[in-house]
Formats: sequence, structure tokens, C-alpha cells
Amino acid sequence: MSTSAFSTLDPPTGFSNPPTGFSNPPTGFSNPPTGFSNPLDMDTLTGPLSAPGPAPSSGGPGIDLSSFGHSTSPSGLSNTSFSDPRVLPPDEIVQDLIKLFFTHIHPWAPILSPTPTRATYTSPWNIVVHAIVVVTLRLSSDPRLGTATQRDHIKRAAKTHVLAHAIESTSIPSVQALAILALDLIGSEQGPSSWGILALLTRSAVHLGLTTEDDVRGPRGTASGYTTPHFSNRPPVPSLSRTSIIPPAADWHEDEERRRLFWLIFSLDRYCCVSTGWDFALPDFEIRRRLPCADEIWAQPDWFQAPVFYPIPHLLANPSPGDLALRSPLAYLVESLDLVGRAHTLQCGEIDPSDSRAVERRKDASVTLSSAARRWFEAMPLRGERTSMALVVVSAKSLCLACL
Repeated sequence: MSTSAFSTLDPPTGFSNPPTGFSNPPTGFSNPPTGFSNPLDMDTLTGPLSAPGPAPSSGGPGIDLSSFGHSTSPSGLSNTSFSDPRVLPPDEIVQDLIKLFFTHIHPWAPILSPTPTRATYTSPWNIVVHAIVVVTLRLSSDPRLGTATQRDHIKRAAKTHVLAHAIESTSIPSVQALAILALDLIGSEQGPSSWGILALLTRSAVHLGLTTEDDVRGPRGTASGYTTPHFSNRPPVPSLSRTSIIPPAADWHEDEERRRLFWLIFSLDRYCCVSTGWDFALPDFEIRRRLPCADEIWAQPDWFQAPVFYPIPHLLANPSPGDLALRSPLAYLVESLDLVGRAHTLQCGEIDPSDSRAVERRKDASVTLSSAARRWFEAMPLRGERTSMALVVVSAKSLCLACL
């Protein structure tokens, strides 16, 4: 998926609007402001980082994590281990860049909550905002950002801060920031040699336990291979069978935010591995996740139990049209890339042409997967739409059939 897709296709419909409440930037600037740090001054990056404070006593106040939303990290280093290095442009410009992100990029990767806390998009800027600035600088024509060289220095400084933070502190915000960087990097023309960030991203997803959900014991769901979606008045019960790096989601919005974050990482993994012939970093048998729901449901306060992800070729029955309307377009992208990945895995397997039984098995597997892809595509509600996400899903389905 090239970066040109962001500019040549309309954003998919049905996604939530950008967060409101941003102040309008002041007008009348004839020259870029001179009040913020010189991008050429790298002391900001090489200076000492703020060390984490001592653990609070049992009766004392906890660490303030307000600038990182709901998620907390029980590890030795908190989400505030790295202070804001002040490498970003003035606050008014950053808020404009956030608007650009939600207009042009977030519809393709809807992983940030539609109901953010006030501290999420206010200064001092958190790690996610630094990643947003990195990927949206190229979309802005604001003269206050200075020359191309100055823009490049801001981008490199913010990117360095994101990568350093992600390595030092394992948290949901740091993985979100990595995912935003990876989406932009993989869509660029730098090639697979620069995709090392994907290895860090996929491993972080496994490290945080994003591949599974506490209330999902297996992918099969009901006897038909499909779990009927429904609302719930309580969160899932945490599992006691494994060590958790992060605490359970504080509310429904954070729960769905983590789910969408994982599926974006899954999609990037499948896209890159099919493009390069690499092995998948997130094998199917390790995934026990529900599919992302529609944005309208995400914006509500009630917990929602979406269908569990299940491989399309193994489904015994298709979901009803009403259930399909409860899904996010991201769910169809996940399923289409899973089909592409299965076609890729099938065709990468070695076969002896002189072994008639092996040839017949390969033929049967190809026919089965092709039929499943066509059946899935015919039932998909996005099939007749001309939105950007629908075009991407149709292209993925065509690629799957071409591989077979």
C-alpha cells in the first residue's frame, strides 16, 4: 500500500470525526516563528533523560499517567519515563497536524479512541502525538514549519524520541506510536531493508499479550464457527493462566482500542510477509481475538462482544447481514489479508511434480481456498461501495485469487 493511496483515494466513510476542541491557529504569520528550538541543535536528543522516580509507598500518591490516557504500565519504568524533549513545533501547529492525521491517515488505521481524554492531545505532548507529527509533516503546507531541511530535522528528532521510548518502556501508547510509524514507513519507497521497525512492533504485540483476549478460549466460537455479537454490561474476566505486562482495559473504549491496535499490526505483518516471502511473525494458531466493531458501537459506553476471528475457509456458515453491519471496515481488511496470507503460504510450500498425490492435494487445497474467497467476497457488504477501504479489500481479494 503506497503513500500515494492517501492522496488519490477518498477516506473511507463511517469513521468517527477528529476529536474536537482544538484551538484555531493564529493567522497573519509572514515568517516562521523563531521561538522554538533550533532543529539543528541535537542537545535535546543527546541530553540526559529524566529517570523514573522511586516507587510510591502503599499510602502515598501514585505516578501521574494522565498524559498517556488510560493505559498504565506495571513495569519498572512508567509511561512518563521519558519527558517531552520539546522537539515539536509550537502547540498550534501540532494541533493542526493532529487534525490532518485524523482526516487523511486515521481512516486507514482507526486505532485511536473516538473519546480521548483531555490530556491526550494537549501539551506536554505524549509519545503518540510525536508519532502523529512524524507521519503528517509531509501533508502540511504550513509556512511556519520552515524549510524542507527544518521539517526533516523535526521529523528525525520526533522519530528518534518515539523509537527510544518504545525500546525503553513497554506500554500500549508506545506500541501505538510504533504502529503509526510503521504504517508510514512501509507505505514509503524505502524498501524492506528499512522495515526493521516491524520486527519490534510484532514482538511488542506478543510481549503485551495483544494476540489473545481473556474471554476467548479458542477461535471456533459456536458450532457454526461464528459467534453472534452482543452487548454486555461487564468487562471480560481476566485470565490467571499467564503473566500480564499491562493491566486489563479500564473501559470499553480502551478495550476496543487495544483490539484495533493488534489487528493493524496483524495486517502490516501479513502485507509485508506476502510482499517479501518472509515467514509470518504472528501465526494464526496463536491468535485468539475478536474482530473490531463498527465505529458507532465503539463510541458507546457499553461493552460489546464482537465475533471471534475465525479463518474464512473453515467457517461453516456466513454471518447474517445484520451482524455484518456491526463490523468495522477494518475487520474486512483483516479477513482479506488473512486470505492473501493463506494463499501465499500454500504456494510457498514445495511440491514434487512427480508425486501425483501431492499434486492432487495442492490442487484440492487451491480450489477450496478459491471457493472460500469468492463466497466471502459475495457476502461482504462493502462489495458495492466505492470507498477507499472497499477498494483495498477488493484488491486484496483479487490478489488472493491471482496467487491461486
